[in-house]
Amino acid sequence: MSRRWQYFLVFFGVFVGTALFYMFLSVQSGLETSLNKIFTTQTNIISVEKNPQNSILIDDALREKLKTLPEVEKVYRETAFILPFTFDIQLLFSKTFSLDLYFLYGIEDELFEKTQEFIVPQKDGAIPVLINPLSVDIINSFVQSVMSGLSLSNDFLTEKNISVEFGRSTFLPSMSRTKRKKENLFVAGFSSYAPMVGVAIPLSKARELQIFFKNESTQYSKFHVLAKNGVTQGQLETVLQNLGLKIKPHNVIENKITEVTNILQIVLIFSSSVTLLLSFLFLFSVLQVVLIEQKRTIGILQAMGMSKKMVSLIFVLHSGGVALLGVFMGLLFGSAGLYGLKIFWNTYINLFLFPAEIFNFNIFIFITVFCILVIIIICTLYFIIKKQMKTTILENILE
Repeated sequence: MSRRWQYFLVFFGVFVGTALFYMFLSVQSGLETSLNKIFTTQTNIISVEKNPQNSILIDDALREKLKTLPEVEKVYRETAFILPFTFDIQLLFSKTFSLDLYFLYGIEDELFEKTQEFIVPQKDGAIPVLINPLSVDIINSFVQSVMSGLSLSNDFLTEKNISVEFGRSTFLPSMSRTKRKKENLFVAGFSSYAPMVGVAIPLSKARELQIFFKNESTQYSKFHVLAKNGVTQGQLETVLQNLGLKIKPHNVIENKITEVTNILQIVLIFSSSVTLLLSFLFLFSVLQVVLIEQKRTIGILQAMGMSKKMVSLIFVLHSGGVALLGVFMGLLFGSAGLYGLKIFWNTYINLFLFPAEIFNFNIFIFITVFCILVIIIICTLYFIIKKQMKTTILENILE
C-alpha cells in the first residue's frame, strides 16, 4: 500500500466518523431541547382530567326562565339538557386550575349570548366556562377529518377557529336534529348518552390555543390544551384567566418533565460513550496499519542516525495532521448535512414532536466534538508511538 493510500485511509475514516458522530450528537441534543420546550415554556401543555357528574335535564325553574326567550324554548323543548363536568387542570409550568365546565347540547349561534345567563348556575367556588358554538361547516370538516384519520386542513386551522389535532378516534356525529339549520356542537363524545358535546372554550378568547383529545377506553376522559409556539407563559395565563380559570401554584408535573429529561440524558450518555469507544478502536487500528506499512522506512531512518523521538515526531506530524484535517472536514460536512436534513424535514415531514429545529447548528456541540476527537487522536498516537519505541532498528528494517 502506497503512502498516499495510507493517509487517505486515515483521512477518510476520521472524516466519516467525525461527520456521523457530530450529526448524531446534534440531533440527540436538538431532540432533547425540543421536547423540553414542548413540555415546558415554548409550548405549554395543560393536562385536563375530567370528573363527570350525572347529566341533568333542564329543571322546571330554569325552563320557566328560558320561556322568557321564545327562540330558546324552540331550541330546547323537551330534549335539551346540560352536561356538567368538573375538571382539575394541571399546567406543566407549575400551575393548576379548577373549574366547572357546562357542555350545552344544541345551542344556535344567535342564541348563545342570550342563553348563557340562564344556563349556567351560580355555585360558590365554581367558575363556569361556557361553550362557544361552532358552525356546521367547521363541524363537518372536523368529523370528516376524524373519520378519515387525517389531520385537519390548513383552511380549518385559521386564527378564527380552535386548532385541533387528534390520534385514533371514534367520534360518531349525532344526526338526531338534521332538520335544524345548524348543528352548533363540537364533536367530542365525552359520554355515551351525548355523542355530540360542546367544548367550553370561547373562540374569541382561545385563538392561541389548540385542543388535543385523547381516547381512553370508551370515553374521552382527558384532553390537552397546548399553546402554539411563540406564545409565552404570561400570554397563555392571560388567555386562561379570561376564560375564568383560577390559577393556583402546583408542582406535580415537574417530576414527569424531569423523568423524560433524565431518560434522554441516559440514552445520550450511553450512545455517546459507545460511539467514542468505537471511534478510538477504529482510529487505533487504522494508525496501527499505517505504522506497520511504514516500519521499514522508520528502521532505515533510524539506521541513518535519526533518533527514535525524531522519527516518532515525523510520524505524529504526518498521521496526526491528516487525522486532524479529517476531523475538521468531517465537522464541516456534518454541519452541511444537518442543514440539508433541516430543509428536507421542514419541507416534507415536520412532525409536531420532532420539528426541524432538532437539526439546528449548535456551536457548543461543534467545539465539543472537535475537542473530544483531538484528544482521541492524541491518545491513539501516544499508545502507538509508545509501542513503537520498544522495537529495534533491525526489527523495523526486517518488518
